[in-house]
Amino acid sequence: MCSMEKGNEEERLMRLPRVTWKGYAALLFAILFFAGIFASVQSAAWLRAFDFSTLIGKFGTMASDKATFVGMGGASARGGFLFALSLVPSVMLAVGCVEVLSHFGALAAAQRLMTPLLKPLMDVPGFVGLTLITDMQSTDAGAALTKELYDEKLIDKREQTIIAAWQYSGAVVCRIVLDTVYKGDFSHEQ
Repeated sequence: MCSMEKGNEEERLMRLPRVTWKGYAALLFAILFFAGIFASVQSAAWLRAFDFSTLIGKFGTMASDKATFVGMGGASARGGFLFALSLVPSVMLAVGCVEVLSHFGALAAAQRLMTPLLKPLMDVPGFVGLTLITDMQSTDAGAALTKELYDEKLIDKREQTIIAAWQYSGAVVCRIVLDTVYKGDFSHEQ
């Protein structure tokens, strides 16, 4: 690593708070919250209140199996707008949760714990691990968090491209594996 890259890396790390036990606890909660672990605990159904997919909810059912929340038989800009509008609550919730968790030091804890794994594997800093975990539940929320990291200059354009490549292809493969392991039983899924 050249001295200029090392200086940029140190400058980015200076913006993260010092890691405390609260940061590790916030990171653990974030992993459990976004991974859907709380929704799968059968003996304590009250834990579903701490699950991302449970909190964002799901649409009700229609009289026909082929109908969606925008109706049947139409395709237009209105339908696309309504679909995009339906994504806003989940993205807002995810970004808000990550902001709160970041306040408690979750990003700094992710940096400390996940850099040894993510740096050699994907050549990205460890704090993007939270973004990658979020992407498993909501690709839109993962994209919003990636943009936020880039806007705050915590990642550069090259790292943003690597993360986007993961979000586009890698998360799908992981989701298929999870679907196979759970045999399609995502009862907590939206």
